[in-house]
Amino acid sequence: MNKLKFFVKAVVSILIVFLLVYSIGIGKLANTISGINLWYMPPLLVSLSIEFLLAATTLKILLGSIGKRIGFWRILNYHLRSFSIGLLVPAKIGE
Repeated sequence: MNKLKFFVKAVVSILIVFLLVYSIGIGKLANTISGINLWYMPPLLVSLSIEFLLAATTLKILLGSIGKRIGFWRILNYHLRSFSIGLLVPAKIGE
């Protein structure tokens, strides 16, 4: 049942994105993306990396306090996966 529920949510999310792109127009969307100032990208990537590392550290500390031993890189991997899924599904269900 969980797989079906996830599949339905994924299909609805993809449908919503498709409808938004269709209503805006691919040309206008491409024009907007091409107008992005790339000087903002390095600070953005650095700050996001720090945020992900701090979130994984926090989770490791919290899990360690209840006796769960999970490696830092595994926690970071799970956190990045859940963040990625949260970008695709409505209401950040994956996060």
